[in-house]
Amino acid sequence: MGNDAEAGDIEQEGKISNRLPEERLDQGQMNRCGFSWKRLIGISAAKGRLSRSLGVPLTRSGRERKIGRLVTGGGCLVGAIVVVGTVLLFLIALAVAIAQIVPAM
Repeated sequence: MGNDAEAGDIEQEGKISNRLPEERLDQGQMNRCGFSWKRLIGISAAKGRLSRSLGVPLTRSGRERKIGRLVTGGGCLVGAIVVVGTVLLFLIALAVAIAQIVPAM
């Protein structure tokens, strides 16, 4: 630990906390050995079944991923932009070439 840390402080991921590991468990972090009372009584399975039946993820990150897939069609948005941009450039070049060949009436 650094010079700033006191004897009772715990360092984790570069941050110093003076809380005991037991106090951190009450803040929603996973407890030791991966035990979860929500999994024990079936809340996690029920949420999963509900999410699959609705077709809408119940977590924020899941909803964001689903919206991202809908916007990009499941692929990379950069690739789609490159393809559309290439087609537009081709059409503009074609229009300019036709305008130079055919005199204005």
